[in-house]
Amino acid sequence: MKNLIISLCIISFLGCHTLPDRKSTDIVRRTISVGDTLIYSLGSFHQSERALIHKQARHAAISTLDQDSSNMEIFYYYVPLPNYSGEDFVEMHALRADDENPGSSHTIITEMTVVVNE
Repeated sequence: MKNLIISLCIISFLGCHTLPDRKSTDIVRRTISVGDTLIYSLGSFHQSERALIHKQARHAAISTLDQDSSNMEIFYYYVPLPNYSGEDFVEMHALRADDENPGSSHTIITEMTVVVNE
């Protein structure tokens, strides 16, 4: 009986132990011209994975994420405000399954600077 209780405690402890979520950051810089549309792929996502805009671009007429249902690829779309030129910044978080640590997640932070030229 004592061995059974010890075994159950060990199994319970191991079952509750998960590795901390991993985070990594990609620094991206893209240049477009006034009136152009920037399209940037975050990759293909499984149904349980998602992406979101954490810090929205300040000088955008359009700054959004959209998923292609045919291949589950998520794209970021950016269109600057009319007649805006300069730098803009957006931060996106991709919440992915962690292939290295099953049961954990991997957050990929994309910090993108968009340079809009006249």
